[in-house]
Amino acid sequence: MSERELFAVAETEANQEESDTLEQSTASIVSTATNIPPDATCDDIQKLSAKFILHLSQQHHLSQSAISDIIEGFQNYSKYIVASVSSLISTRMQGLTTQDIASQVCHISDGAIPNVFAGLETKYLQDKYYMENFTYVEPQELSFGSPFYSSQFTGAKRRLVQRTDNFYYIPLLETLRSILSNASLLNEIVSPRSDSHHLHDFCDGVVFATHPLFSTDKQALQIVAYFDELEVTNPLGSYISKHKLGCVFFFLANIRPRFRSTYLSSYLVSVAKSEDINHYGIDNFLSPFVNDLKTLYLDGVTTSDGAVFKGALLAFLGDNLASHLIGGFKEGISFALRICRSCMITNESSGECLSEHQCTLRTPEAHEYQCLSLDGPLYSHYSTLYGINRRSILEDVPGFSVVTNLPHDIMHDIYEGVAKKELSLFLTYCTSHGYFTIDELNKRIQHYDFNGSRPTLIDTTQHANEFKIRQSASQMLSLLQEIPLLIGDTIPYNDEYYHSLLILTKISAIVLCPVISHDLISYLEILVEEKITCFKDLYPSATIIPKMHYMVHYASQLRRFGPLINTWTMRCEAKLSFIKRCSQRSNFKNVPKTVAKAHQLWLCYKLESCNSVVSIDFEFGKKVETILAFESTDIQNAFRRTCTCTITHIESTIIARYKWFRLQSNIYKIGMFVLTRFDDFEPQFGKILDIIVLQDTIILHVDVYNAIYFDEHYMSYSVNYTNSSCYINFNDIVIPESLLPHTSFSQSNNSLYVSLPYCVLT
Repeated sequence: MSERELFAVAETEANQEESDTLEQSTASIVSTATNIPPDATCDDIQKLSAKFILHLSQQHHLSQSAISDIIEGFQNYSKYIVASVSSLISTRMQGLTTQDIASQVCHISDGAIPNVFAGLETKYLQDKYYMENFTYVEPQELSFGSPFYSSQFTGAKRRLVQRTDNFYYIPLLETLRSILSNASLLNEIVSPRSDSHHLHDFCDGVVFATHPLFSTDKQALQIVAYFDELEVTNPLGSYISKHKLGCVFFFLANIRPRFRSTYLSSYLVSVAKSEDINHYGIDNFLSPFVNDLKTLYLDGVTTSDGAVFKGALLAFLGDNLASHLIGGFKEGISFALRICRSCMITNESSGECLSEHQCTLRTPEAHEYQCLSLDGPLYSHYSTLYGINRRSILEDVPGFSVVTNLPHDIMHDIYEGVAKKELSLFLTYCTSHGYFTIDELNKRIQHYDFNGSRPTLIDTTQHANEFKIRQSASQMLSLLQEIPLLIGDTIPYNDEYYHSLLILTKISAIVLCPVISHDLISYLEILVEEKITCFKDLYPSATIIPKMHYMVHYASQLRRFGPLINTWTMRCEAKLSFIKRCSQRSNFKNVPKTVAKAHQLWLCYKLESCNSVVSIDFEFGKKVETILAFESTDIQNAFRRTCTCTITHIESTIIARYKWFRLQSNIYKIGMFVLTRFDDFEPQFGKILDIIVLQDTIILHVDVYNAIYFDEHYMSYSVNYTNSSCYINFNDIVIPESLLPHTSFSQSNNSLYVSLPYCVLT
């Protein structure tokens, strides 16, 4: 999946769901109904009806009143059909000599079409049916603390009512039991994979290899949790944070990374109002989750077929504030003495630490001792000295420690921190030296063809001698990757400030790698050390922000957990947009309950409707069908070589041509490039001329382009056309990314450039 578009994929899925029409859902039910066997029972029809209701509520986000109206209308419609059929049968039988036949047929037809929504008329009956017949896990309402009394007005009278502050917990073990009932997901669990040469996933890291459970049980469930907060409305003034929610999700790292990028791969655990979490403490909120994790570790979860799977918490993701909150570290990072959850570095000395070897690392044993020091009368002193507020409840999770299992997040560190800081200072330098103006840069941004999220225009007003960079993480990622081609023609070669910026682009290319080698990790250590050194020398008045210090821990984090792209929170935050839509379906009386119920109903619908939860969905544009026999011999031979199905009669084989198709977040269009070969760091690219599909086989007709050299100044490959073309199977391209060719803005440079989104291993 393209890292530049991971945010865009959330919007794509949302738009896809919202674009489905009611006619499509009805057509789906009708299509399914035509496949019902003649001996289908009333229970079978009722189950189909329940799926239809779930489709309306979760796929189209219809309100309960709208669903009730549809049910009532459908019932009236079915009664009308029965009456019409009865009348028709009665009329046709009038000419028969045996008068009893007509009455008998009418009697049979009266019961031929039952009330398909019987027992599903109300919300209560619908939920009851889902729980009894589907894989629906009911959220549990749990209390934060003891009941209390508050005033409530009833008309003009005020009275005291007893209340409790609650949160909603979806039992972890029941969720695991429900998702493990899916055969495709279960196959991912029982088919462990690892690579001894390169790091692909969590299972290739040191944490997995040394974990007391995972090191002995390769099929154990690898739980990766995530905590974040979201504002479900856009309030102003005093209403800010009124409906702010805190949510915990989890996903299974047993599933391969390319299948973990969908909404269906992450599951809600707990949800509550943020003000309640802050008041009662995050440990109270996490307590039922921790208890279930202990049970999962010791006893495991039993599936419907009797198989037992144990599991453990492998990592807990979040932004810096969330990670420090759940880990018990100081949350005011910028003002704390100790700014890091991985080492004991102080705020003042963070710029002096160029590599992790120069840091005093936190250890689980030392952290436990430091937490014990907080119990005495000198709490304030030791809390400041050690940079911790409390002993986290996560320390009770078997095989887990908050000093080693709370990964740093490259999205917040680099794309919402270091990159913004550096680019702001660099633009100030460039404009002061007359390389270009911000207006000129904005004009180029407007006309540049970005493959990811298009950056917003940069504010021309300076604040404290710096330009304010207001970009989202995905926009900043696109801007950082394309900035060499955007402005490279205006910057002199060997400019040290530009060189410092290019170091950051190289770091970005490494941390985004889906597969990484140990040599590349060592190179990353060198780049980070050089980056901090250059920043200090070139911008002596600028402070080393904590997010820049966190980069010194990236190399060891890569060795512990595998590629950093698997621990960043961009995709996790995309799930929050789905939660936000769930919260807006009803009133705001009890938003956590609304969110928990809506999410579980949606998950129930997906699990009941999807044959596979680990499939990759393709979307195609408008097609033009032709007969394979009418195509060239090259196309026929290409399909014979690579098609997964057997082609016996080309005269009757139909193929389809498309101008574009989408694989997850990547759009492949005619005119785009793909990486077709990468041998000994000599890449070969293909410019898409045609997209031809036969069943599940995609053939790309491409013009072949060879890389002449890698231009360090533009961080891109200069390519030329070889005057040849070929047909390739889409599955044979080197990386699943679509690439865009660009030319320099320099009038004297006519070279064609293609850049890669991340480092590619040979």
